[in-house]
Amino acid sequence: MAILLLAALLFAASDYERAVALIESGDPAAAAPLLEKAMREEPGNGLYAKALGVVYASLGDYRSAAPQFEKACAANPPLEDACYFAGRARYAADQYREAIPLLERALKNDSRKVRSDWGVAQCLDALGRYEEAETRFRAALRRDEPRAEAQLAYGKFLTRQGRAEEAAPLLEHAQSLHTVEARFELALALVQAGRAREAVAHLEAITAARPDHEAARVLLGRAKRLAAAP
Repeated sequence: MAILLLAALLFAASDYERAVALIESGDPAAAAPLLEKAMREEPGNGLYAKALGVVYASLGDYRSAAPQFEKACAANPPLEDACYFAGRARYAADQYREAIPLLERALKNDSRKVRSDWGVAQCLDALGRYEEAETRFRAALRRDEPRAEAQLAYGKFLTRQGRAEEAAPLLEHAQSLHTVEARFELALALVQAGRAREAVAHLEAITAARPDHEAARVLLGRAKRLAAAP
């Protein structure tokens, strides 16, 4: 019945509406030609461009996604996520310099500003501009918005900078994300901060849930050796 209802809705809907339904049903590849057709008919429609960018990004093609998000950002800068997604797509495509102005534009227009701050910080970090990156990470943490993702990103940055003791409290707060990544980064910081015994419990939980997590398995062996040392 659900399949028949979806088919009926798709038959009666516009190309854009059909594409959105296909994206939401987990078939972005099928949505692409519909959105490409919609874009040919209305090349200045930011909503269509954003949706097409989402399709390409969901398929892992960030170099194709970025121009579509940029079209959406240029056509309608206040369109939620358009400029931010453009910046993140450039970042995912390793185009860090190109990402920064897009994220700065998102900072002016999006309702969620903390993510643009830490997005710029990540670009600056990737470019080796570490002092500027830290300034932007700190700016993100001063915002009165949910900050767990910024705490995770800043904690990872500090760990890589050899400042694991500073990173650990941030990464502990980031556990509200309830992700394997956040837990692994905390465990890594704890090991580097000389708190291997605490790290073991986190790593055992990760490897129990994700036996294929090779990095956690290797780090667990190291943490156990350090914890057992006199």
